[in-house]
Amino acid sequence: MNGNVADTAVVTLALEDNGNILTSLLADGGNSVMGWGPRGHEGVKMAAPIKGDNFGVKLVHWWGQVQRVNGTTREGLGGARIGPWGWVHDMAPLPAGQVLAVGRCNGEFKCTPDAWCGKSAVDNPIAFVRVYAPEWDLLFSTVVPGLVPFELSPLGKNRVMLVGRADKEGAPVKNGLYEKPLGKSDGYLMIVEAQ
Repeated sequence: MNGNVADTAVVTLALEDNGNILTSLLADGGNSVMGWGPRGHEGVKMAAPIKGDNFGVKLVHWWGQVQRVNGTTREGLGGARIGPWGWVHDMAPLPAGQVLAVGRCNGEFKCTPDAWCGKSAVDNPIAFVRVYAPEWDLLFSTVVPGLVPFELSPLGKNRVMLVGRADKEGAPVKNGLYEKPLGKSDGYLMIVEAQ
């Protein structure tokens, strides 16, 4: 593609009540097209800003973006970078235009001061839970050690169920059916409630 790198995949789509589309993208390495608008016009950047920290290195393996796309015009309405070494598996719209995102990360990952867990005791797997403001400012970010997230399922306007697999002791448990993990890998369920 004339020197462009396009190793990008769409990981998930979620619909907002107003018809806009939430999407997450995943890249394996260098990428020059992820910042293009969703319509894919070569070299045309998304008009709305993509927020989040720059990674400080030239080549980052396994990073992602979350974006909001106008459901009618297919124009990009902004988004946020995830990573480095992090990508979103699933998203769910929350009240007032906020977005809940769950994904995987490896190594150090940016958490907010109110995180449930700011650093994982296990190297892998590590999940994360994030909440974004309507304009993609990061409101909340925490890691969830020992968890492989699968998907989010809305339980109402402000409650969402996260389903996954706990692969290591150390995945947080509150009111669990059992005191400790019973196998190498256990099903995992978390209810997240927006305030």
